[in-house]
Amino acid sequence: MRLLLVILLLAACSGPQPAFRGVPAATVQRDGFTFHVRRSGGEVELVRTGFVPPRRLPRAYPAALAAARAATGCVPIPGSLSGDPAVIRLSVRCDPDGSG
Repeated sequence: MRLLLVILLLAACSGPQPAFRGVPAATVQRDGFTFHVRRSGGEVELVRTGFVPPRRLPRAYPAALAAARAATGCVPIPGSLSGDPAVIRLSVRCDPDGSG
């Protein structure tokens, strides 16, 4: 029973937040970080996967911005980034002509 609980908890760590469940993820690598990127309207969620040494964690935010742009083709809105280095959310602006 304990093993099942541990497996369920570990599986939940890399899963999307409720608002992004059912949204397909793009896997993007930037600056040594790997993210599962999901977009729903003007909101983006990035779930960082894999181990990162603590000294590199502050670099996760700029890498997440680049990954969001690469995965969505949209421009991150300044000041909209929130979350911790494992699960990052931000807002994006997507022009109808696809220019970001």
